[in-house]
Amino acid sequence: MAHSSIVRVGVVIGTAVAVSMVGAAPALAKPSGGGKPIGPVKHLVGHASSSGSAYDVDASWDALAPATKYVVKMTNSSGTQIDSGTVTSPSWSGSTTLPAAQSVRVSVTPYKGTRKGHSASVSITLPDVTAPNGEFSVVREAGNPSSPNVSLHRDSVTDDVTAASAVIQTVNWGDGSANEAWSAAQANLAHVFPSTKAVYHPTVTLKDAAGNERVVTLTVAVADTLAPTGTFAVTSNHGFARWTQIGVGQSAIHDDLSADSDIVRIVDWGDGTSPEVWAPGQEKTHQYATGGTFSPTVQLTDEAGNVSAPLSAGQVTVVVDNAAPVTTLQVPSARRSRVSSWTTLHGTADDGDGVGVRAVRVKAVEKRRTAWFAYRPATQRWIKAGATKRAALRKAGVATVVPTDTGAWSSKLVKLTRGQLFVQARGVDNVGNVSSPAAATQLLRRI
Repeated sequence: MAHSSIVRVGVVIGTAVAVSMVGAAPALAKPSGGGKPIGPVKHLVGHASSSGSAYDVDASWDALAPATKYVVKMTNSSGTQIDSGTVTSPSWSGSTTLPAAQSVRVSVTPYKGTRKGHSASVSITLPDVTAPNGEFSVVREAGNPSSPNVSLHRDSVTDDVTAASAVIQTVNWGDGSANEAWSAAQANLAHVFPSTKAVYHPTVTLKDAAGNERVVTLTVAVADTLAPTGTFAVTSNHGFARWTQIGVGQSAIHDDLSADSDIVRIVDWGDGTSPEVWAPGQEKTHQYATGGTFSPTVQLTDEAGNVSAPLSAGQVTVVVDNAAPVTTLQVPSARRSRVSSWTTLHGTADDGDGVGVRAVRVKAVEKRRTAWFAYRPATQRWIKAGATKRAALRKAGVATVVPTDTGAWSSKLVKLTRGQLFVQARGVDNVGNVSSPAAATQLLRRI
């Protein structure tokens, strides 16, 4: 009786490629050890799908009753191993960063304990799931930028697998005319739009051999010569250098053809910094680095390239805060010589009309008999720091505390004991001005 073999052919579904081979007897490796042979692995199938920068490769097969595990290896076309694993169930997942259209081979070997069985393998082609890229420009008649006579110029077309010359390119002119094929032999494709004043958005669709598509949208304005208009104002007329965020608000914006969202807004802050693009839906703010009076402006550009004159957004007066905050340290009014009166330090920090106090930095050291000890707030420990107060201050840690809205601050000294205590506090404002130290010295005799 004639024997037939069945071949299961890989099927491409979306971004996955599945390949399986059944019926054709695999080359059987001689099993190791004695006993009944294990395998071969049957109905091994595999597929690959894109996970962004890599490919996920999955394989599955029929379970073998005597097998206790399966050793899986994935190799590239030259036989170099690129992933592997050991599983107890009849499936495996791996990954590879090989490029599209490359082939990988997944081999599965069953084991019963340490006894090796017959292997099987499947070849998988990594699918092409990346769309082509292209850059195009609009070429207008010299001296007549609003003419309806236009050409599209192909700057570049690339694809990871398909040759650029084989990428299918189709143009939809966006004016109701029929789609037009753009052959690779044509560097430019000419078109005459209706002469009616309008803005068109032609598209170029790029399609590679795997069917991946990318659409590139362009803009063509016909008979548009009017620049857009708008009204803008700063959100505050006063601020501090290196601190205040000055914003620009939009009251109105208009163009005869371009939608508001398609008008490009560029803000010049008037302080010599580079102008910035202000995208729709975003807040645009700026922090001035120096003092002075500044006049920010906004310039508008529509889709036809018409540019408005700079539109004033008002004036901003910026001052420099050079004044340091004033910091105080409260000395206990009673029981000053008790340790318990100094376990929590109190004080105030005030920046007057400045930018405000950011934090108060507190240091504490104590002389115990002949040695000085430095306090480390982070670990709540006192460490032996030398024979002088200066040496101890160098080794002391800094407790950084944030004052309340009223300027009050507090800081704890954990495990404080008897000795000659020295405490120092300095306030620092939001632009880095540091106060003179507020300090106190007290001999602590009692707990």
